[in-house]
Amino acid sequence: MHQNNVSENMTHQESMSDTSNIMQQNIPPENMTPQDIMTENMMQQEIMSENIMQQEILSENMMQQEILSENMMQQEILSENMMQQEILSENMMQQEILSENMMQQDIMTENIMQQDIMSENMTQQKNHTEEKPYTCGVCSKEFKYLSKLTLHLRTHTSEKPYTCAKCGKSFRQQCHLSSHQRVHTGERPHSCRVCLRSFTQPSGLKNHQRNHTGERPYMCKVCSKGFYYSSTLKKHEIIHTGEKPNTCNVCSKAFNQMGCIKGFTQEKGPINVMFVSKHLPDRAISWNIKRFTQEKSLTNVMCVQRHLIKWPL
Repeated sequence: MHQNNVSENMTHQESMSDTSNIMQQNIPPENMTPQDIMTENMMQQEIMSENIMQQEILSENMMQQEILSENMMQQEILSENMMQQEILSENMMQQEILSENMMQQDIMTENIMQQDIMSENMTQQKNHTEEKPYTCGVCSKEFKYLSKLTLHLRTHTSEKPYTCAKCGKSFRQQCHLSSHQRVHTGERPHSCRVCLRSFTQPSGLKNHQRNHTGERPYMCKVCSKGFYYSSTLKKHEIIHTGEKPNTCNVCSKAFNQMGCIKGFTQEKGPINVMFVSKHLPDRAISWNIKRFTQEKSLTNVMCVQRHLIKWPL
């Protein structure tokens, strides 16, 4: 409608200009009467008033268009804000779902851990209450089954009938050989239910699960300190007994922990090449110590010990 009004005004202006031009052509200035001059002035005033009105209409139309554009921009901003609010609400819903899933996983892990603890307790109670009729003739240890006694006797006889075909290492039990062969194959059949970490042996899995449960089954009878492993408990009990089973082969100085011997020998610093054999275990004496240390550049007691631990003789 605004465009139609503008076009009509323009045509009207053109028609008025045409009539004025005709009047100026037909009526020469010297022949015009006062009335003609007045009529012409009145017509010009009317044209000017019409032009002013049209300009006002145009300005109003422009203002209305600006208002409409502002309204459209505000509507777009509102729609964007609504979309952002919807996205935020969706994110909040997803976070709530994730938190619920995490809570459910925590509950499941707790249930699994409690089930494992209950099964272990039941197994321990069963082992303590059941009769053990088979006794070892060497150490008087009792067993429930004859097969267990047979396996135990191999600890006294040092019999190892099961040999690995790849590396030639021998074992007392078939299950130990099967576990060892996984070192060559890379198989890890025992997986943790909580973190899905896998292990080659069930004992490794059992020890790992204590990290999740916080269980310390091995307690010191003197100070009631708990430990994850029985070997750690045995090392700790030496502190209370005052026993010093680790002795230096050179000066016969005794220590309660093997780490103390390592620190003691490390304090001595570099030693003579031929003197190394006196600080090494007996199994290394048959080794050509001088050639060994010269080839490997091992002139320190700790370096030689670390090398033998990594590559035993």
